[in-house]
Amino acid sequence: MGPKLTPYNERGFTLIELMIVIMIFAVFLLFVIPKLESGTRINLDKSARKIAGSIIFARNESIFKRKKLRIKYNIDDNTYSLNEIIKTRAGYMQKEYEEKELGASALEDGVSFVDITTAYGGKVTFSDTYTHFFTSGMVEKTLIHIMNENEDVKTLDVNVLTGEIDIYDNYYEPESEM
Repeated sequence: MGPKLTPYNERGFTLIELMIVIMIFAVFLLFVIPKLESGTRINLDKSARKIAGSIIFARNESIFKRKKLRIKYNIDDNTYSLNEIIKTRAGYMQKEYEEKELGASALEDGVSFVDITTAYGGKVTFSDTYTHFFTSGMVEKTLIHIMNENEDVKTLDVNVLTGEIDIYDNYYEPESEM
């Protein structure tokens, strides 16, 4: 007895069938890979929107509750928090205020602060800096630069009078100094 022959359709896949499957897989990858690579870009956009939302919230909270607030940015840890400034009875050489943290947040994964420039603090690339919010609705002029792992940069430019934030897709430095 010789080897048992099987019908033609049970022997396996034809070359054409394999090529069709590979083409479908290639088309699938064509759409999926750019989405995976843009994940860091999405985190950069999300971080910029979160910071902008926090600034708008802090300004509104300062106006409506008649409290002096500030956002404290920790550039080394890529975190920021909303703090209430509470005036105390300070004696000579003592702090004139205390801070009460109202909420903290962190930048998205793969996103970090490059530098933050404020009217009072100047340009800061490490440690802490602040954006102050006044009960009149004024906001300290602030320029925030954030970057993702691909070195894409966003700039948040805070308007002093309105508290509105312009977001730029590059490292933007205004012509006028703070």
